[in-house]
Amino acid sequence: RHLLIFADGNSGAVTEKLNTLKVNFLNSEIKVRKGIAVLSYLLKTPIIPLVHREVNGSYTLESGKPIYPDALLKGKREDYIHYALQRLYCFLEEKISDKLYLWEGWGYLHEMNCFEINDTCSDYNFNQSVFLLPLELNGQLGYFDCKSYKFIINSS
Repeated sequence: RHLLIFADGNSGAVTEKLNTLKVNFLNSEIKVRKGIAVLSYLLKTPIIPLVHREVNGSYTLESGKPIYPDALLKGKREDYIHYALQRLYCFLEEKISDKLYLWEGWGYLHEMNCFEINDTCSDYNFNQSVFLLPLELNGQLGYFDCKSYKFIINSS
């Protein structure tokens, strides 16, 4: 049995908050849909994380370790759902953490209101923040803020 699902689209998260849960992602938390893990659990079908990469002009698929329902959690549905989704997003984080621009899902996080932005601190310490990734965008030097998913122009 096989079921192919685009996991990071996360569409529907705004309208159905009961079907979401929080997982850790890039030093923050995001709300994600439970559907993939629920289907895996109910169908007793493992989840196999996949990412695609461009290598020398060709696309390749890279798979992560399968996430098996009930292998670790002895049949506790909600525990498996959280475990499976956390593993999926840990896999994604591992694949994009050094090149955040590789992931196409940033727009979905904003569109589906999957995280809370804390705008209380606008004075960034550019030398010390672990959340800031140096980046050049359209010839402008700045930082990608992994906490708020914003591009910040360095005026100093």
